[in-house]
Amino acid sequence: MRRDHAFQFWLAVLAMGVAVALASLGSPDRYWFAVLFGLGLGFMILAVIVLGVIVHDETQATAKRREMRIQLAAYVQAGQRVISLCHATEKARVAAPESAASEWGQTVFDYLREKLGDDYAVRFDNPAGLSLGMTVLSPPYSNIETYARARLARLNEIMQELAT
Repeated sequence: MRRDHAFQFWLAVLAMGVAVALASLGSPDRYWFAVLFGLGLGFMILAVIVLGVIVHDETQATAKRREMRIQLAAYVQAGQRVISLCHATEKARVAAPESAASEWGQTVFDYLREKLGDDYAVRFDNPAGLSLGMTVLSPPYSNIETYARARLARLNEIMQELAT
């Protein structure tokens, strides 16, 4: 239990005690009624606190997933730029953008490892089971394009998982 929730819990216990004490001041006949009233009031307060904690935690988790999806979408756009760069560099007959592709891949891998864990990072780096189609580029441009397309496919899978 977090510190702020512990405070709320003890506040509910105090409310139960105060309700019992106030209700039992009148007459001894009302003592059991006061006890039951105090317990009922305390449990209602506790239920509201627990519900508030659950809603707050779910809201935070939803916001966190949304932030991750936004960042992953930015990585998808960067990966698409790597593919475009492959086509442009081949057409211009200049060196393939190997460093840009590997830098992009490593950045995404590190982000996934930090935010979602090693299993997502390793999955991002594994093209097994993906149908990537054909390319019109020649090596080494085609190798870089295939590298980026596989990782983009995995990123899209991960984004879909985070959306649910």
